[in-house]
Amino acid sequence: MFMRIEKGRLWTRYNKIQQAEPTERVSNLDGSLYAVLFNANQGIHSRNLALVYHSLIDAGVSDANISVLEGEGITQNIFVDKPATIKSLDSVVDSIRQKATPNDRLLVYVTNYGSIVNGQCKVEAYGGTIWEKDFEQIMQNLPINFGLFYFGQCSSKGFAERMGYGRNIGISNVLREEEALGQRGTGLVKSIGSHFTHYLFPKILKKGITIEQGFDSAVKKTSIFRFLLDPINHNLSDEIPQLRWQNADPSQLYLGFPPSSKKWRS
Repeated sequence: MFMRIEKGRLWTRYNKIQQAEPTERVSNLDGSLYAVLFNANQGIHSRNLALVYHSLIDAGVSDANISVLEGEGITQNIFVDKPATIKSLDSVVDSIRQKATPNDRLLVYVTNYGSIVNGQCKVEAYGGTIWEKDFEQIMQNLPINFGLFYFGQCSSKGFAERMGYGRNIGISNVLREEEALGQRGTGLVKSIGSHFTHYLFPKILKKGITIEQGFDSAVKKTSIFRFLLDPINHNLSDEIPQLRWQNADPSQLYLGFPPSSKKWRS
């Protein structure tokens, strides 16, 4: 069986890796899209969260299918449903586990402060910490067609690696030991939050755009933006986005509408 590995090394930097030999073929099915958005800290991360939420609404996803967990549950984003605690995340995922069908797809978006300790990546929750192995455990046994797990925090590669198996696709905007794109700096850099997140959404939800096409577009636009912003210090070896999968081929799957689809199921 063919396994694909692509690594950009010149103008745009990325890793696209099929992490294991495929054992089944995952195709697009006419189901609902569920989304879980998670951010334990307000500020710049809140702007990224709002961007993803409004991208989903603009794409026609039912608000009833979107669960937003942020901070202590009362934030500047009025659409927040629950606090961004480990308990709330586990509860929301369990509710999806109870109502989702094998025709449905799932988007899980995670951001906040992330780091790596003794080779394990972690992200801060409200009042706690989620390690990559614990996140993987929370997401077990989801009865869905496929899941897309996107991680926008620093040092997020470990999360994407763990989730990019079976019927899941894992995306991170950086490697294990890197800061997230745009999370530092001042002025325009600071105002848009994660550059890669900014360019990935809403592109990846547009009709007829595969997950891989959305990823490629975000990689290219991020690199161009950063070069134009600072052509002298722009380091093409830094901040490499990751796309990882096994059975759910991102070149064949759509998070948004496939070209032949007319609307979302509600």
